[in-house]
Amino acid sequence: MKKHEPKELKEYRESESCTGVRPTYDSMSSDLHEYVLSKLVEEQGGLCAYCMCRIPETDKKTGSTLKCTIEHIEPQSLTRGTENWKKELEYSNFLAVCSGNENRGALCCDKSRGNKKLFLTPLNPECNHLIQYSYSGKILAAETIPAKEDRDEINRELNDILNLNDGKDLKTKRKNALDGMLSVLQKQHKDQDIEECRRKLRELEAPRGQKVEYVGILIFWLKKHIQRLESRG
Repeated sequence: MKKHEPKELKEYRESESCTGVRPTYDSMSSDLHEYVLSKLVEEQGGLCAYCMCRIPETDKKTGSTLKCTIEHIEPQSLTRGTENWKKELEYSNFLAVCSGNENRGALCCDKSRGNKKLFLTPLNPECNHLIQYSYSGKILAAETIPAKEDRDEINRELNDILNLNDGKDLKTKRKNALDGMLSVLQKQHKDQDIEECRRKLRELEAPRGQKVEYVGILIFWLKKHIQRLESRG
């Protein structure tokens, strides 16, 4: 994920030299906060950085909008009051995340995480190689990771820290997204057309507009399926 820091945030972070007042994340103006959040959402293709649901979310029962928020990859509690205090205002340390199911059931994403440190983040270049999905919609550590202790740690982050399988019925939502794509591809046997599958993969990896909800499982399935088609010759 490419991140392009808004100049307004950089100016605010460096403002102490002009104002004599140390800037903090909590003292950001609401306008600057909302602008930075909107840039993050745009860069992320309109999806939560953790669960990949559409943000901001819409409550299907009430029709109300559930507010998305800015998540700090490196928690503020670990940088505030230290020589790394500017980390709480660095765009490279920000992600846009969903409501975390707050006040609606089992928490997930940043609301489940709290201040726990994470190895597996969307900005980790190895992230996509470290996870896989089952057809049931479950997200888990990739079988290709050789060390069992490393797989166990990643599964702990996915399940115990971020709660990306039980929170918000995410397994079912991912499965529904996959079933929907398969239904379209299987019409006229397009799922057996390797070029059509490659075209669909390119479309999902580099969309012109917003990304498709739960796109991770779709990309994972297509890559595996293309490998199977290629192996047939």
